[in-house]
Amino acid sequence: MLTDSANVFNSQSFPDFELFKQSYSHVDSEKPAIISRGKQYQYRQLFSDILLFRSTYFNNQNLNGERVAYLCPSSYEYVIAQWSIWCSNGIAVPLCTIHPPAEIKYTLNDSQASIVIVHKSFADFFAPILESFPNLKYIEMDDFQEDPNPVIPKITFEPIDKDNGALILYTSGTTGNPKGVVITYRNLENQIGCLIKAWEWTSEDKILHTLPLHHTHGIINILTCPLWSGATCEMIPKFDASKVWSLWIDESNNYTLFMAVPTIYGIYNI
Repeated sequence: MLTDSANVFNSQSFPDFELFKQSYSHVDSEKPAIISRGKQYQYRQLFSDILLFRSTYFNNQNLNGERVAYLCPSSYEYVIAQWSIWCSNGIAVPLCTIHPPAEIKYTLNDSQASIVIVHKSFADFFAPILESFPNLKYIEMDDFQEDPNPVIPKITFEPIDKDNGALILYTSGTTGNPKGVVITYRNLENQIGCLIKAWEWTSEDKILHTLPLHHTHGIINILTCPLWSGATCEMIPKFDASKVWSLWIDESNNYTLFMAVPTIYGIYNI
């Protein structure tokens, strides 16, 4: 078992997290896992890029539950950031892309984040925030290019304590400051498994992702469920009613599922 005393991961190993195992079972598929910015990223590239990111920025270190915040658009890079944190035994703390600096600072402080991953598109926005956190390790993330011939990485899985924290999500804070909610690996496995059964997800599905990625609905329901199932998730940077409608009515996109919130359904009078 990968314990807190084990300081380094094997360069080809992942934690024994069911999401990773189920997703990895689809690396032979020619279907894209993620469509982002018009580019298609297959499952085999997803796992190769996670290993590359972990090696480059975390040196394959076991983060032992360190909180790692990340500020990324809804894109392939978001998945790489989040899964690289989990792949390193860290706790992922997603930051909202439209929150003002004060709320970003609050989340960084309250979660006790020691590392932050910032996509290059938010670098200028984040620079003055970083000045308030001299001890925060800063990682600036660039775009990943589509690999037309990705190699299938030979991955092994190391057992972990699934009652450890995997994710911290912040509530809306309607009665005060937002509260951080710790979600364990076991919580995630059970929730994803139940949703896949209820919605009857299969590898033939394709979904358009239109929701924020700092809440459960966007992260669990619309991102991890398809990636567990070997399906395809198409991600757009932000919700735009006319663009989403144009994509949805284009039959060539072959979407099989759509999930949103009442505000979005109201726009379309659904």
